[in-house]
Amino acid sequence: MIEADNPAVTEKDTLPVVVVSACLLRANCRWDGDVKIYKDIDEIFGGAWIIPVCPEVSIGLGVPRPPIRLVSDCAGIRLLRPSDGRDLTETVREFAGRFIKSLPKNPCFVLKSRSPSCAIIDADVFPSIDSEFPAGRSHGIFTGEILRRLPSAVMTDEKRLESVMKPLPLQKVSSGPTPRS
Repeated sequence: MIEADNPAVTEKDTLPVVVVSACLLRANCRWDGDVKIYKDIDEIFGGAWIIPVCPEVSIGLGVPRPPIRLVSDCAGIRLLRPSDGRDLTETVREFAGRFIKSLPKNPCFVLKSRSPSCAIIDADVFPSIDSEFPAGRSHGIFTGEILRRLPSAVMTDEKRLESVMKPLPLQKVSSGPTPRS
């Protein structure tokens, strides 16, 4: 069946789907209540269906909120809130499962680097809840569920996106040897 002949197919259904960490789209959802401006992320994907997500706000954490962190223990990597010891791991995983099921087919993702929820590779992992220094890095808990449930999903973070969007420096191109004076 041709899409134009199917009244159930809308224009939105034909757009590429890009899930973006809401904080990258100027949403007031960062843990510290700050709103950061990330250059042109919404404009880069202007022809796409952009779906914002903030796992932390979506599970009921407020803005601002106490920081959370990844902690490695014998059970694996856990998402903990040091202020009260609350373990948010399963809550974020359950939200991620529901969120992923709600997505259209073949979404791609632009996620917040260094976030204990959304980082792709660079969230600090601490050896204990009260450690001052991280012992390594990993993906965030939300991203881990994406990787587990959508292993072929295309994803990047704002740092990688910024690095590929930087204009290349101008270089003088010569058609031959420079004449001697």
